[in-house]
Amino acid sequence: MDEVKPVLLFLAEGFEDLEAILVLYIMGLTAYREWVPTVRVVTTGFRNRVNSRFGLNHQIDLAFDDVNPLDYSALAIPSGFHSHGFNEAYDERLRELSRGYQKRKFQFSGLVSRYQIPPPGQRSPGKHAASRLVAD
Repeated sequence: MDEVKPVLLFLAEGFEDLEAILVLYIMGLTAYREWVPTVRVVTTGFRNRVNSRFGLNHQIDLAFDDVNPLDYSALAIPSGFHSHGFNEAYDERLRELSRGYQKRKFQFSGLVSRYQIPPPGQRSPGKHAASRLVAD
């Protein structure tokens, strides 16, 4: 079986627990199915430790600045809660990383759920808010 590049899971402060766990669960199941290649998940974020909305505290695997997009077959971004710091998910660095995956038309490029549309006062001037799932 061919080796598969790992999936990059971006975790913003206040991320949605169940969506992040879903990525870990589904990719973890690949280790138990001999007819599919095993897929490893590597977490990244803007902080060394991130807290989910409902209490998970996670030490990230790789600092965001050390991410090489070519090392990963997919990018997954769980949604989150603005009341718990999720606004950092709208950082331009993450948007640029996501656009890079989309331009290269990777096997999967997108979001576990969606980008949540930021509240009107928090949108960047000239930016269009969109909610979408992108998969190729």
